[in-house]
Amino acid sequence: MFRDDQSLACSFCQLQDETSDHLFCTCAFSMAIWRMVLGWFGVSIALPSLVKALFVQFPVFGRCSSKREALVTVWMATCWSLWLMRNRVIFDNGELDTGLVLDLIQVRSWHWIKAKRVNFQNSFYEWKLSPLACLDSL
Repeated sequence: MFRDDQSLACSFCQLQDETSDHLFCTCAFSMAIWRMVLGWFGVSIALPSLVKALFVQFPVFGRCSSKREALVTVWMATCWSLWLMRNRVIFDNGELDTGLVLDLIQVRSWHWIKAKRVNFQNSFYEWKLSPLACLDSL
């Protein structure tokens, strides 16, 4: 919801109206984050322009259901981290920082997977270094 004095422009790029599809998929900042997350997993895929399509496509490279579930958790951590960065830019005059967002995605996803899966015993160091190898233990 926007007040009268607020812009409808994307908080990241200021180039297009801020829709969910633009904010999470097609904005250059968000696309850079998704590429970094996928690169962290050693995966390269074409990024869709719709949030729903990204949700469906993201966990595809998980072979078993527990691995796919963990990948959905990474997807959620990515969206949540993008949203929090948006709020930081709007409400705290924050600067865009892809490195910070990636770090927060890695920390959040590790904590969330660890809280949900008792058999996920990997250290954060292992998770940050090789997330797919960690998911193989699920």
